Amino acid sequence: MDGLNSSLQIRRLTPADAPAYRAVMLHGYLHHGDAFTSRFEDREPLPLRWWEQRVQVGEGAPVQVFGAFAASGELLGVGAADFESYEKIRHRSSLIGMCVLPQARGQGAGYAIVNACIAAARAHPGTLQMDLDVTSTNAVAVRLYERCGFKAYGCKPAAIINQGIAHDKLLMWLPL
Repeated sequence: MDGLNSSLQIRRLTPADAPAYRAVMLHGYLHHGDAFTSRFEDREPLPLRWWEQRVQVGEGAPVQVFGAFAASGELLGVGAADFESYEKIRHRSSLIGMCVLPQARGQGAGYAIVNACIAAARAHPGTLQMDLDVTSTNAVAVRLYERCGFKAYGCKPAAIINQGIAHDKLLMWLPL
């Protein structure tokens, strides 16, 4: 579904959103471990300050996190544009940390979050492309990224091993 549920609001997160951001990401790490490089066990003990730093504001922030909010104010999904700082790769950005809670799936939240991240990358000075990696067996996510314009360019075999099972990551990119 490309249309956004009219009751959802997409906006950049701020440090005030850190507790809700933490909750959404911990849900993802716990219930979809094969989709993330990070593990629940590694992120859950981190102090709230760590999560606040991830959602720092300002155009110079190395990561810009966007969220989909219900009319009630509940955070239903997140995704981030991560910007490179090294001179030779400053033209690249990455889409990271995508997670949409089950109750918001199929409402256009993921599509809107990805497009907010793409817009942030396009607005970021000198950024020419965005890339991502996605678990190759996650067909729903692959289709979402393709709808947003990403193209596959390779596969990283056994990119992660979760609970003893190897998962390949499909590598995708989008010229901006």
